[in-house]
Amino acid sequence: MPISTRVLHLRSSVVVGGVETSIVGWMQNRDHAGVDARLYCFEQPDASERHFVTYCGRLGIAVHLVPWGRRKRVVAAVSELSRIVRQSWPCIIHTHDFRADLVAWLVARRTGVPVIASNHAWHGMWKDIGWKEHAIEWIRERLLRDFRFVVDVSEATRRETIKRGVAPERSMTLYTGVNSPGGSVDREEVRRSMGIGADVTVVGNIARLYPEKGQAHLIEAIARIAHQRPNVQFFIIGDGPLKEELAAKAASAGVGDSLRFLGFQHDLQRAMAMLDIFVHPSMMEGLPIVIYNAMTMNVPVIATDVAGVAEVITDGETALLVKAGDVEGLANAMLRLIDDVSLRARLRTAAAERIRSNGSFSARNSAIEFARLYRESLVEAG
Repeated sequence: MPISTRVLHLRSSVVVGGVETSIVGWMQNRDHAGVDARLYCFEQPDASERHFVTYCGRLGIAVHLVPWGRRKRVVAAVSELSRIVRQSWPCIIHTHDFRADLVAWLVARRTGVPVIASNHAWHGMWKDIGWKEHAIEWIRERLLRDFRFVVDVSEATRRETIKRGVAPERSMTLYTGVNSPGGSVDREEVRRSMGIGADVTVVGNIARLYPEKGQAHLIEAIARIAHQRPNVQFFIIGDGPLKEELAAKAASAGVGDSLRFLGFQHDLQRAMAMLDIFVHPSMMEGLPIVIYNAMTMNVPVIATDVAGVAEVITDGETALLVKAGDVEGLANAMLRLIDDVSLRARLRTAAAERIRSNGSFSARNSAIEFARLYRESLVEAG
């Protein structure tokens, strides 16, 4: 397929997480999809976008910066992106968060460029968000009604999108999917480099350190079981604004010797390879791509049953599901997998087969489907 469809991905990024991983997956498959894709990111006042820029650079993906800064330079961002759109015409803008949605909506009014939004989650599905987040989502749902398509990462997210006023014919579900792991990682070498003994069971979480990711509940669950299983090492891998708060919580809970914080790791495959059990205690999601990664890389999963998670995994067959915020349930699920090696083997084998056998969970297939939407949107735009 000749490369003819030009798309401008737009993201405001401060910490590399699932959304960033999704975008990179689509970028890596752009040639297969017949798309000329370019990646744009807003400059942050503290230069925190450098995490995303560095991450992409390591993978050979260029990131172009859009002005923003401390004074929320909407006018400058809209002007710059409008200039880029006119130089790149015909093209599509593909947005990935509220700031991108807002700027792209204004650019579309100036230039007529069609916009597709990837909706990775509705934070309002979590009852504990604050008034500011509610206000942002109130604005965002109105912006999305004007876009060509809103692409949701799960059926649960799509139902919420339609509930918020987006026309059903303009909303669709497209699972993000993952690329097959490239090469192999020597698990024993990784564990030795981390000082992990051969008889130690490793339990870990990989996610942004944000309130909705539920690491506070994970620490409480670890505190309940760490003394019962001294041969277990726990890890929290990721970065974010809660880093110091979570570390202090772990110290006060008395699990400082059992739980280590590793910060952001550029090599997800290597980080995942050292785990015997992956735990995702999130309070709110669309559908976390890190769960796909764990399943693909043969790591048994414990996850909270939020939004679209149960669309990918089945409790007791491909993973263990617990209720969001249920600390006791989380602790019991960890104990169950720590103690039952055969159950871990059954879950990881079934999970890996589910990912392999279902084309919906392929990053390449989702990139191809996005390319179809891009072409359809350009035809509609004339």
